[in-house]
Parts: sequence; C-alpha cells; structure tokens
Amino acid sequence: MLASAPADLRPARRYVLPETLRRELGAAFGPIVQSTELKAALDGVDTVLAVGDVVSLTLKKLELTPRLFVCDYQTQRGLASNVRRDAENEKTLYELELGSWGELAFRVRNPAATITREAWDAIRLGLQHEESPVRVVVEGEEDLLGIPCFLEAPDGAVVLYGMPNQGVVVVRVDAAFKARVAALLAKFTRE
Repeated sequence: MLASAPADLRPARRYVLPETLRRELGAAFGPIVQSTELKAALDGVDTVLAVGDVVSLTLKKLELTPRLFVCDYQTQRGLASNVRRDAENEKTLYELELGSWGELAFRVRNPAATITREAWDAIRLGLQHEESPVRVVVEGEEDLLGIPCFLEAPDGAVVLYGMPNQGVVVVRVDAAFKARVAALLAKFTRE
C-alpha cells in the first residue's frame, strides 16, 4: 500500500497564534544542548534546518552547514534603551555574517505571532534547492517559523532553534512529531 501524501497545511494567507497556545509553544520541543555539544548532537544527520540568528551563526562558526536557515538579523527584542546601541552593533554583525552565507536567499514578511504563506512557501522552496545553505531572511519575526520547518523537513531531519538563556533545542523530525505539530497548528486561526 502506498503512503498517502502529507496534507498541505499552508494557509491561504496566514496563521495567527491564539493567546491560549503561547505557553505550550514556549516549551522546548526536544532536548536542549549547549553550542559545544552541537557537533555531537548532529553526528550522522543529513538534513539540518536552523531557526534564529544565534543558532545559525553558531552553526557557521562551527563550520556546520544547514540545508536552510531562517534569520531576521536580530536577537531578543525589547531591549532596554541603554543597550540598544549594542543591539544595533549586534544586528550589523548578524547581517554581515549571515547575510552573505548561502547562494540562494528569500526575503519574506512575517509579522509577530503569525506564520505567513509567503514565509512557509520560502521554506518549502528552499528545501527543494540542492545547494546549501538556503537563507530565509524575515522582515518581522521568525519565532513561529519552526512550525513550517518541522512540517516541511524530511523525516530524519533535525530542526534547531534557540531557547533564550538555555541553549539550542534539537528536534528530530518524524511522522509522529509532524502529527503532533499539525494538531497544534489546527488550533491557530487560519486566514
């Protein structure tokens, strides 16, 4: 018997995160490791996706190339005014380091607390590209874009994302995990 094709869960326009899911989505979807443990955690993994600037830059510094990474050249929004200048310098660093990494880049809009069709399609198309890494640069916020990464990644892939002040979350993608994520996504407002 042939396996059925996965359902296309892309929204017509976007998904909007309901307030009731914020806590659940704030929990780690996998084990949390330190950057020094990343090479060992990715040993034998063929496909890696990274969501977030810190995780992506960490991979680059470790000379580990993801298939695709999602960034916005910012970290930890809402900083106090006395550290905004440092944040601007940090943004420049991320833009210089990550903005030149990879041959193919998509630039998408994705407001906070949403997953836009535009961003989802960039992830889907990026994963079809042979050369790595593919860069998806987000104008807005990339925090929820782990969801389309989980659902579009092939089984056996690993998706990495940062957990502020804790480390890197390592998520191994398989059919059971995708079903869990799809069930969560069904609770979003779909537009």
